[in-house]
Amino acid sequence: LLLDQGYLINAYPVLQFSGGKGAKIGLSYAEALYDGQMKKGNRNEVEGKRFIGRKDSLVSAGRKWEEFRPYSYRTYRYLKLTVETGAEALVLEDLRSLFLGYPFQMEAELSSDVPEMQDMLKVGWRTARLCAVDTYMDCPYYEQLQYIGDARIQALVSLYNSGDDRLVKNALNLMDQSRQPEGVTLSRHPSYTPQYIPTFSLWYIGMLHDYLRYGRDTEFVREKLGGVHQILQYFNKYQKEGGSLRQVPQWSFTDWVSDRDWAAGVGPKGKDGGSAMLDFQLLYGYQVAVQLERDLEVSVYTATYMERIAELKKSIRERYWVAGRGLFADRKEADVFSQHTNTLAILTGILDEAEEQKVADKLLVDSSLSQASIYFKYYLHRALVKAGRGNAYLNYLDNWRENLKMGLST
Repeated sequence: LLLDQGYLINAYPVLQFSGGKGAKIGLSYAEALYDGQMKKGNRNEVEGKRFIGRKDSLVSAGRKWEEFRPYSYRTYRYLKLTVETGAEALVLEDLRSLFLGYPFQMEAELSSDVPEMQDMLKVGWRTARLCAVDTYMDCPYYEQLQYIGDARIQALVSLYNSGDDRLVKNALNLMDQSRQPEGVTLSRHPSYTPQYIPTFSLWYIGMLHDYLRYGRDTEFVREKLGGVHQILQYFNKYQKEGGSLRQVPQWSFTDWVSDRDWAAGVGPKGKDGGSAMLDFQLLYGYQVAVQLERDLEVSVYTATYMERIAELKKSIRERYWVAGRGLFADRKEADVFSQHTNTLAILTGILDEAEEQKVADKLLVDSSLSQASIYFKYYLHRALVKAGRGNAYLNYLDNWRENLKMGLST
C-alpha cells in the first residue's frame, strides 16, 4: 500500500496489528518518489515512479493488538506499507501518525487579495515547523543539523510569526558555546562531527543583533558581546594590506552556486587570494558589532571596529569597484561578478545613493551575474528593499511559485 499524507510531516507512525505470526511488515518513508532519471519532479505524481526511503522492518509475534512505534520520529509525505504473511492472516487494526515539532503558535495574520501569498505562507510555516524540534535544523529528513546560516533566517521566521523567542535563545546559546579557542564558532551545533564555516560566525553576529531588535532579553545579548569580539579578532588575524582577508582556513562558504568559478559554495578568489564577498561579509560583521554596542550603550570596541570599517571600505572600493560596469567584481581581476557581492555592497552602505540605485537595477536584470540561490535571496531581497525596490517584492518570488507548481508542501 502506498499512502499519501498529502503534505510532509514529522511524526511517529503508530501501527497496530493482530495475529499473523511470522508475518514480515515494512514501513518506508519518503518526501517524494523518483523517476527513471532519479529526479523527484512533481511531488504529487506517483505513477511509474520508484520509492526510495528509510525503512522500518518488523516481524509479527502473532499476538492481538501489537503496537509498533519507532523510538525516533520519521519525516514523510508518502508511507509505503508492505506485508508478507505466512500461514496465518495478519489483521491491520490501525495506522496513524503522531506529529512532532517545537510548539510554535502562529500569531501573525496576513490580509491579501493575492491567493498565492496565503499558499506561500502555508508552505513556509510548515517548513519552519518541521525544521524546529529541540533545535532548528536543515532539514528533518536528512542532516537534522542546526547551521548558523540557515538558523538565522529560521529565527526571524519564528520571531515575526510567533513572537516565541525561546528556541532562538537556545540556538544562540549553543552557537556561542561552540566557539573554539581560536575564537571562531562551529558552523553547526550540536553535531557529532565538528565543521568550520568561518563566514557563518559572522552571520551569528547578525543573528544576535536580530534577537536584540525583536527578542525580549537585552541582558542575554549583552552577555554575548565578549564572544562577538573573539570572532572578529579571529578574522583580524587574516586581514592583510588594507584590511582585506587572505587565507582564512576551513570552508569559506557563501551560497550554493553552480557557476564555473564557484567551488562547493565558495565564491571566486583572485590570484592574490582576495575575495570581494569575503571582505564584504567581514565588513558587515564589524558594522553589526558596532550597532550592537551602540544599542546596548557600551563602547568597549566601537572605536577599533570603526577604524577597521573605514580601512575595509577604502580597500574594497579600490580593489573591486569596476566603474565601466557600475558593479563590484568578485575579485581583483574584475572578470566575474555576482548578485552576492553587489547585494552585500548595498547592505553595507558602501555605495552613494545614485550608485545604489543603478546596482539595484542591475541585480534585477543582469543575467551575467552569478545568481543567488533561494537561501541567499533573503539578503538579495533585503538589499532591494533598502534600495527602494520593495514595492516590486511580489515580482521576486519565482522560486516560491515554482515550488508550489511542483507540489512541494515545504
